[in-house]
This record gives sequence, C-alpha cells and structure tokens, in this order.
Amino acid sequence: AQPEQQQQEQQEEEEQKKKEKGDEYSAKGRDCRGPLAGEESKVLDAGLIFQLRGLDARLWEPHRWYPLYRDWIDGRSFNSFLQGVLHFGGPAVVVVRSQAGEVFGAVS
Repeated sequence: AQPEQQQQEQQEEEEQKKKEKGDEYSAKGRDCRGPLAGEESKVLDAGLIFQLRGLDARLWEPHRWYPLYRDWIDGRSFNSFLQGVLHFGGPAVVVVRSQAGEVFGAVS
C-alpha cells in the first residue's frame, strides 16, 4: 500500500508542476466561463477568437482559452506581463487594443 501512496503523491506533484508551467492551460487557475475567452476579455470576441484559431490547429486543442495576463486585473507593468506568460508551455495569443481601438497581436 505504501508504494501506491508514494506513486499517487508523485503524480499529484507532477500535475501541480504542469499547472504551474501552464501545460494544462491553467493560467493561474482562472476560468473563462464558457468555451471562449471572449466572455472575459475586453479585446477578444467570439468572431476574433474563431479567426485566430484558424491560424494554428493547436489553438483548437483547448476547449477554453485561459487568460495569462489582463492589464485591468494584473496591472500595466511589463513585469506583471512577464510573470503571467513567461513559463507558459502551450501555444499563446497576445492581443492588444490601442487607444484608437485598433486590435493587433501575435500567435506563438
């Protein structure tokens, strides 16, 4: 029974490490409430998310997108941005809305 318990503890530790790295699209445990992050985004809407997913098949894998960084919650410093995205292991989309209302970004 003891080796089974050790194995279970090891699996739990590995899962926790994956979550911390972002491999499970955990993004600090934030849930976007629905299939698309557009419900919790001030930049993305369902149409734009659909277009972005068309750029790379990997963007269809997670059913939900989880925000790694949002300036209105995480602050507007570059350091806050890096803390949110630096160790994320999956594909990522960076989207910015300018003061003029233009939307631009990048897909990794």
